[in-house]
Amino acid sequence: MESDRRGVLIAAAVACTTSVGGCLGTPSDDGTATNDDGGDTDGGSDADGTVTGDAEPSTTEPTPTETTGATAADADETVLVAPDGSLAFDPAELRVASGTTVAFVWRGSGHNIAVTNQPDDAAWAGVSEVQDAGYQHRHTFEVAGAYDYVCEPHEFAGMTGRVVVGDGD
Repeated sequence: MESDRRGVLIAAAVACTTSVGGCLGTPSDDGTATNDDGGDTDGGSDADGTVTGDAEPSTTEPTPTETTGATAADADETVLVAPDGSLAFDPAELRVASGTTVAFVWRGSGHNIAVTNQPDDAAWAGVSEVQDAGYQHRHTFEVAGAYDYVCEPHEFAGMTGRVVVGDGD
């Protein structure tokens, strides 16, 4: 009886490991992609695995799903998407000067960035498609004002963010 129970537990562990493995993502075939607004995307990190900006990176290194050579190190600031499995953007609000490039770095899978409000002259498309851990989106914010965004699948849980450019609210 004990060996039957052990076999069932081993089978369950294998099944769980296999199902979680499919959520982790893998590198794209050619290693390149662009995001919805034509900017570069990237799943890489600095040589030492750190992410730049004021936000603290997760201690878990994501599996890259998009690469082009542009990294979070190429950005002036960084917003982490779902760090440590949370349903949050970190920081939730970021204040920057006009011309600042912000890298949005996915630390968890199943998230997007839907822009809900932005200045009239701005044209940030966000990232409409749900992405996996390791994906990166960069955008340079030129127009002063507030840019509000949500993760559509997790808006109900309060997964919202804001970038304020200049002195605006």
